[in-house]
Amino acid sequence: MTVTRKLLLINTLICAAFVFMIMVVFFSFRHIEEVLTTRFASETHRIIENSNMARELSRVLSDMNLILRTFYEKSEILDTEGKRLFNGIDALLAKSGNEEMSISLGRFKQHLIHILDQCGDVNLVREELRETEKRFDDSLISLDEIIARRLVELMIEGENTSDLEQLSSMVGGWRESFIRMKLTFVNLGLEHFKHPMEEKAHPLLDQADDLQMRLRTLTAATPDIAAHGRELIHQLNQYKALVASNHNVVEKLGGLLEENDLEKETILLLMEKMDTQISRRTTESTNTLKSHINNSMMLNLMIFIGVLPVVILGGMTAYSIKEPTGKIIEYIRRLSRGDVPDPITDLYKGEFALVRDYLNRLIQATRNVTQIAEDIAAGNMGIPVQERSENDRLMQALNRMIQRLDKIISETRGMILSVGAGKMDVRGNAEAFEGGWRDLVAGVNDLIEGLSSAVSSSAALGQEMALARNIQTCLLPAPASIDNIHPDFDISAIMLPADQVGGDFYEIALDREKNLRIAIGDVSGHGVTPGLIMMMAQTVHSTVCANFDSDARDMVVKINEILYANVNERLNENHFMTFNALKYLGYGKFEHAGAHLRIIVYRRKLSQCELIPTEGIYLNFKKDISRPTKNACFEMEEGDIMLLYTDGLTEARNERDELLDIDGLVSIIERHALNDPGCESRLMKDKIMSDVLDWCDKKRDDDMTLLIVRRKEGRMSEENSLPESRYEENSVVIGNFIHPDHTSLFDLSSTLRFRARSIDQKKLWESKDRSAEFMGDIWSLFVDSEKAERIKTLLHSVCVELIENAVKYGCQDNDYIVTIELCLKNDELLVYLINTCSPSRIPALEESARLILATRDIKTLFRRKMREAKAAKKLGQNRSQLGFIRILMQHVNLAWKINTEPDKSAVVITLARIPLMEKDDIKGGAI
Repeated sequence: MTVTRKLLLINTLICAAFVFMIMVVFFSFRHIEEVLTTRFASETHRIIENSNMARELSRVLSDMNLILRTFYEKSEILDTEGKRLFNGIDALLAKSGNEEMSISLGRFKQHLIHILDQCGDVNLVREELRETEKRFDDSLISLDEIIARRLVELMIEGENTSDLEQLSSMVGGWRESFIRMKLTFVNLGLEHFKHPMEEKAHPLLDQADDLQMRLRTLTAATPDIAAHGRELIHQLNQYKALVASNHNVVEKLGGLLEENDLEKETILLLMEKMDTQISRRTTESTNTLKSHINNSMMLNLMIFIGVLPVVILGGMTAYSIKEPTGKIIEYIRRLSRGDVPDPITDLYKGEFALVRDYLNRLIQATRNVTQIAEDIAAGNMGIPVQERSENDRLMQALNRMIQRLDKIISETRGMILSVGAGKMDVRGNAEAFEGGWRDLVAGVNDLIEGLSSAVSSSAALGQEMALARNIQTCLLPAPASIDNIHPDFDISAIMLPADQVGGDFYEIALDREKNLRIAIGDVSGHGVTPGLIMMMAQTVHSTVCANFDSDARDMVVKINEILYANVNERLNENHFMTFNALKYLGYGKFEHAGAHLRIIVYRRKLSQCELIPTEGIYLNFKKDISRPTKNACFEMEEGDIMLLYTDGLTEARNERDELLDIDGLVSIIERHALNDPGCESRLMKDKIMSDVLDWCDKKRDDDMTLLIVRRKEGRMSEENSLPESRYEENSVVIGNFIHPDHTSLFDLSSTLRFRARSIDQKKLWESKDRSAEFMGDIWSLFVDSEKAERIKTLLHSVCVELIENAVKYGCQDNDYIVTIELCLKNDELLVYLINTCSPSRIPALEESARLILATRDIKTLFRRKMREAKAAKKLGQNRSQLGFIRILMQHVNLAWKINTEPDKSAVVITLARIPLMEKDDIKGGAI
């Protein structure tokens, strides 16, 4: 018998056995179904009905408890929730099939009706109590008004009002007592009133009696007040009666609730009895069902024992075909994964022998195709491919593929060789091919076209970047030009451009007054345009430094004005620029303005860095930035180091994509400053930049600019030295002086000049107050009225002190010439006092001016000079410098320019810079 017939017979027997088992199980379940539908269905219906009834009863009891907890003073709850509660009880009566349960539910409903009616009575009594309380309160208020009117009448008539005043205060006490009575009523609650009332010990009635006794004092007053007193006593008696009535109705409600609790217990006992009966019947039905299931299981076990030999026979047959079937499956699996096995050599019979022969033929064919593919991969396109028959589509397709591959390789090889020889105009013939081969040749053509365009663009881009890099570097100060540029500082700077040219900018120079000027900025973006913007900023900065006297704020405002006009309006570019201008005022003090990264100052005494904010607005954001741009100052002591930088340093990233940030840069600075306190700025610059480059592994995504400004040591400290004067041809400049002829630089300026010729010094001294007051009156016309008085007072004080000191240091001649000029400069009022002076007095004036400007603690200097002035007055001297010191104490800056010529009197120009509040304080029409 063949394997196929064996398997067919075994499967037939197994199927017959399973059909018989299914029939037995089917009839057994029909019998179980009959038991379930007769007994269990009825009991289940009773269980469900009883469960639903218990749930509904629980809901009714819960609703009843909710009503009893919330009905007080809420009559609408009794109406709405009471109807819903009765509907629930009626639904229970309709569903109940137990006569005893129906009778109990009926009694429960009647009790509930009585309870809700009694709750309504409680609310009615409470409402009457509330109305009585309101009437009593209104009567007390009316009584208080009558007493008040009577008090007014007696006071007008001039009679004694002490009795009425005492009575008025008693009314307030009665009102407080009645309020306490109402609070006592609320605090007692319903639970207190459910118990029998004992009048002698009732707290509320005791309070009412006490109040009633106190009200009887009204009966001895005037007739109208006595009438109100009797009315109040009557209302209080009504209130006591209502309290007693409330006690009765609540006490009755408590009795009804106790009866209702007994009825609830009866209903719950009936429900428990019904559950016990249902449980007993369910147990009996369950035992019957278990008996039927056991009989069915025994029958199925006997059928299984009969089928077991047939299953064993089937298993033995399956085992006999396991080995050849497994091997054939393994060979097919290996072929499906691309693994070509050796032919099968085992001997089989019947159908397995035929399967083995066909599988060996397939293995051999696969070996041949694999060998052909390996030869093609090795570049051998001449391999012969023999077709096994006319229908051998696989070998036919291989022949066509080899021919097309050979042709496409020849075509692309020619194009590649031409491109390698520099012929970028060579293209392949894509139309000679079909499908993907045509796309391949067309793709190579596109690649050659792209390479040709890229070569041209790369050359143009390289020229543009070289131009931008040349613009960027050639405008920066040469290292030799900043070495020893100022005797107070050791300065060094470096700018490392990125692969793509950025817009970093810095400038270190001296202005026309030989003040040290430092500027740093960064233009957004990369390429030629930022380089052009940087060149504009450098040009404006150099021009202003070389030709005008200006502070840091003026520098920032002027550069922004020119950049906005050229970049935003003419070039139509929106590149912005961070910019910070610094001006050295002498004695370690810097003035700065503009918005850039925070300035880092390493304090040698503290061994740590201080971050100084730069406030303002970026350049080229708006046309006029004069309002938000302000001057700020900071000082450097000997050995302190100032560092200016661009975001190329703080935004440097390491291999973990972490920013160096300001904290990392400060840490590097503090480490090197501590390790080598006296390090030159050049070496400090190299060390810091080396650490930053190590952090980012020499990769620069943006320009890196770093300026090191170290204040030299060994020079006299500010406390013990006088500031150096700035000597020009035939003149000496002390302080931050702005010449009157240079005021045209500023955005808004106007000048008034007052000259007094040939005035005797004594007359000038005596008239100084009137002159100063006149100046204040005149200039207050140019300022808004709200600020006029402040400006007038300050200007008057400054003019008085300037004229007084001009007389002290003036010429001995009787004829004396004094000129006062007032110049309005943005947010400052410049007061120039020009007078002649004897050359012999110039040293004393210069020494006084330098001493005052070098002093930090101006108040201490003032107290010292006061003591010296008292001593000098006794000796007949009067040159105490107190006038200049008073001016400085009013936050007014001073500067001097002294012009001397041989054989002539010296001309002294004293400048006082008075700060204004805002530019808007100035009347444009007046100027």
